[in-house]
Amino acid sequence: MGPWDIMSQHFVEKGKPPQGLSSFTKIRLGWIKRQQVQFVKPGETSFALLSPLSKGGDHLVVKIPVDKWSHYLIENRQPIGFDRMLPDSGILILEVHPEAEDGTGGVK
Repeated sequence: MGPWDIMSQHFVEKGKPPQGLSSFTKIRLGWIKRQQVQFVKPGETSFALLSPLSKGGDHLVVKIPVDKWSHYLIENRQPIGFDRMLPDSGILILEVHPEAEDGTGGVK
């Protein structure tokens, strides 16, 4: 995930704060609750208004299951709060393989 999650890229420029955590990491830590995640089935059409991830809010993530081994997480990343130092801003789509061992590319 590189510069999109501090857990993936630990290099921080001297005197500058690190980037924030991704929705994947925040969900694993319990910092994003189930009611803040909108679940959408593959092929289903749905409207989502996502608050910037670092700002918090009622709707932070869209989760789309692909199959029993993977899913997508969609988040809104803006250069505010802990995300001030992101390389860019906009909608980030994470491909998640939750059964993958840590450090083997379980999130792309």
